[in-house]
Amino acid sequence: MLSYIHRQLFLELPFENLSVLRDDWISLDVKDIIKKISGPHRRGGYCFELNKLLACLLLHLGFEVQLLKARVWLDDGQTPRLPTPPLHTHICLLVRTVPETFLCDVAFGKIGLLEPLSLQHLNQGPVKNGHVRMKLESSSCRNSAGFDVETYTLWYTPDMYGDTAWMRGYSFVPADECHFVDFIPLNAAVHGYFESPFTQRLWFEKRGREHCRILGAELVMNDGQKVAIESAAELQKLLHHHFKLTLSLDECKALHGLAMAEKPKDKWSRLLALRRRRRTHSWPMWHLALPVTLLLAAAMWRCRR
Repeated sequence: MLSYIHRQLFLELPFENLSVLRDDWISLDVKDIIKKISGPHRRGGYCFELNKLLACLLLHLGFEVQLLKARVWLDDGQTPRLPTPPLHTHICLLVRTVPETFLCDVAFGKIGLLEPLSLQHLNQGPVKNGHVRMKLESSSCRNSAGFDVETYTLWYTPDMYGDTAWMRGYSFVPADECHFVDFIPLNAAVHGYFESPFTQRLWFEKRGREHCRILGAELVMNDGQKVAIESAAELQKLLHHHFKLTLSLDECKALHGLAMAEKPKDKWSRLLALRRRRRTHSWPMWHLALPVTLLLAAAMWRCRR
């Protein structure tokens, strides 16, 4: 049952960050998550939404679930892409069954676990999982407080058969158990922090046989083929074709412009413009009710004088 639930959520729900770019309120209430993904637009979400949905479903079915925060590395383990350890920007799950424990994660972009990964594979070498090979390794080190800490690291390579370089995906500490409320500030940080990967460009990913990803101004297919998205009109067509998502041409122009901007300052200004535009166009008419009522009252008072 665990494998079936995990696979279906992974295949049916797209990994995407449109709400982040729009500056929409991203609720972690499970009812709001269900409403979002089951609505007319069949939206998806990112890890804080999709993995929480998975956790709530498994808890409801009686599974033992441990919530964990993770650091996303995306490097080779030798040359870090950041001068400091990355922030905790990911949520993953350890799910206990009899007699095994599994790493579950339906919302790790670019890679993703099609199937739960058994901890029996810990330090046992690579296994095939979806369209990549993965390996889970543990290491022990002493932290600055003098405590020995065991860390699990998920590695991956897109090459199924060759000996290409392994990439470090994310790491977590199994002893560092979290609760749902612990992810509220982490969700806010990822949503509002400019250097977050989710504020830099549009990210829409469809997992399955036709594993494709729209990443900024690029379409990436399962076989590694990359196609540049040359215009906002092309982006609009691709979103509708692959994800059944209909966006206005103006919004696609803003999203495409954000992806094409090179300097951080330009990206930030384009992101703010996109968010301001979204708030302006999404105001309901009742926001105008009070100002209009006051103006009418003032006009009537002047006429009576």
